[in-house]
Amino acid sequence: MAASDMRVTPTLVALAMFTVALAGCSEETPSGGFSTTGHDVKADGTVTLAYQARVVPQDQPTICQIPPVVPNIECKDPYTNVSAHFMMLAQPSSEGYTLWFTSVAGNETEIGALVENETGEGMYDLPLMTFEENHEDQFDAVELRMGDVVIASAGTTEGEQTFELNAELTMISAEATWEGKKLMGTVGGATNASYTGWLVATDEAGELLHEESFAITGDGAFEYEAQRTIGEFTAFHIHLAGSKVNVALGDIA
Repeated sequence: MAASDMRVTPTLVALAMFTVALAGCSEETPSGGFSTTGHDVKADGTVTLAYQARVVPQDQPTICQIPPVVPNIECKDPYTNVSAHFMMLAQPSSEGYTLWFTSVAGNETEIGALVENETGEGMYDLPLMTFEENHEDQFDAVELRMGDVVIASAGTTEGEQTFELNAELTMISAEATWEGKKLMGTVGGATNASYTGWLVATDEAGELLHEESFAITGDGAFEYEAQRTIGEFTAFHIHLAGSKVNVALGDIA
């Protein structure tokens, strides 16, 4: 071949650059969209209540105020006893779980904080709490809360009452789209709730790996840029902020 045939002309350079650019345009940024559905939050527990009204002799209403109490005179001070046990609760945020007396009129009184049972495994208890007042007719519900979010509630009738999950927690959902590393969407469904979004991968054994998380402040829009392409994750989970209370999940597509 003659030396003149080996020369690189400006035309050949331009053609090569065009070919490279065309190849780059053919590699589109991966993208997709998905939605989440409510997750089965566990709040299996009961609260036990006992009330005592003040008892004084009707014909001597002030005699119980005179120490020592006269023998054979029935005097009883009022009280309210409350204890609770939960078979299964997810790990809470740093605010922990608390029980509250509440009324439809807006009155409320904190009963106490739950403590994790010695056996672990998601069991929590409220040790016996005693109030020196009869609350029997003052409140309508006992609420289990994590921060300001109501997780479940039970009645206030004397005896053992079963907690029922706050229905709002089953209605939390998200709609999202993604392009490359960028995730955009909206979430909503619960009162007073903030969330943690989790990008989840799956290992070779099929175990879920919660790899990247970000804060979602209340209901509304959210946006997050991941460390790698969103399509490399398998699922998206929504937890109540700072906790392992998983309220919604969906497969990334």
